[in-house]
Amino acid sequence: MKHRLLLGVITLCGSLSGCFSAKIVEPASASCQLLSKQYTLEVTEEDPLEQSLKAINACIDPACMLYTPILTGVIVPAGSLVVSGSLVVVGNTLHWLEMQGRCDDSQSQQALSQLRESTQNLGGMVLHSVDDVRAWLSALSP
Repeated sequence: MKHRLLLGVITLCGSLSGCFSAKIVEPASASCQLLSKQYTLEVTEEDPLEQSLKAINACIDPACMLYTPILTGVIVPAGSLVVSGSLVVVGNTLHWLEMQGRCDDSQSQQALSQLRESTQNLGGMVLHSVDDVRAWLSALSP
């Protein structure tokens, strides 16, 4: 009985960490239509403690009682954090890249606009397409 109480306390402490999941964040502004979504990492509302205690009660041998709290309290949440955290990082990276390429108010688009303006103010030419390059090369040839 003493061991079950100790294992219950260990399971409670470990299970309070919960499991993690990736949640979609609603866009703050719809100024730019993007296909990708922004994600955040959240702790799920499931009750891992209840499932841990059920698993401990189902144990027959002491080894099972020892490994169950470690598995449910440490390994599952850590694995959940790694997998869900990786999804969030990759998803947000793709979202940021798409936003930089499509949205006019993104940092990269603003920098390109400033570069175009500076080039034209200095008397340079901004080439937008292959046809512009052909026209420029044909104007150079005698």
